[in-house]
Amino acid sequence: MSLIITLDGTAGSYKSTVARLVAERISGVALDSGSFYRIIAHEMRAWGIDSTDETTITEHLADLVDGIEATNGVATKIAGMPVSYAQLKRKEIDAIVSAISWHTPVRDMVNASLRAHAASLSCPAVCEGRDIGHVVFPDANCKFYFTASAEVRASRTRHTVDAIEARDMSDMTKPVGYLLPVNQARADGYIVVDTTDLNSAQAADIVLGTVKLNY
Repeated sequence: MSLIITLDGTAGSYKSTVARLVAERISGVALDSGSFYRIIAHEMRAWGIDSTDETTITEHLADLVDGIEATNGVATKIAGMPVSYAQLKRKEIDAIVSAISWHTPVRDMVNASLRAHAASLSCPAVCEGRDIGHVVFPDANCKFYFTASAEVRASRTRHTVDAIEARDMSDMTKPVGYLLPVNQARADGYIVVDTTDLNSAQAADIVLGTVKLNY
């Protein structure tokens, strides 16, 4: 398996943007984990399966002969059927993908698909998310944890500080796929990047500098 870099962290901390920037600059692939959840949501909607019906979702996933296929880090097929990125970003998928992602069988399929896609690459993989470093790729070569003040993240995402703090609490208390608190991440050996006073390019430089120094 090639070099794997993970970026976990809070919403609005630049981790998604930095993942793309880093992947571009090291000729790697940024794994879009969200697209994997969205393609499952698309599949369930196509079959008229309620996003909260875990039993039926589990049965349907078990019946799929082919799972998720990806191209350049983005999910492009499920059960052998192509799905465009535009289809994955439709508002109908926006409305159900969060509920879909709560189900353990869904997360298990996504995590296995991400690992399989990363293993197939002959170039570095950069993956960001909420539980990427401690669940999906626990043996990643380089793990980062992105954070920033709630005020700055609220400004970046055009949400209120209360909404951002509520999102943090929700992300850290999920029964599966939870976000590590920053102090735990630091204790577990993650490289913590506080982007409060940084732009995305500066944050990417920190990641790249660390990766080049160690790998």
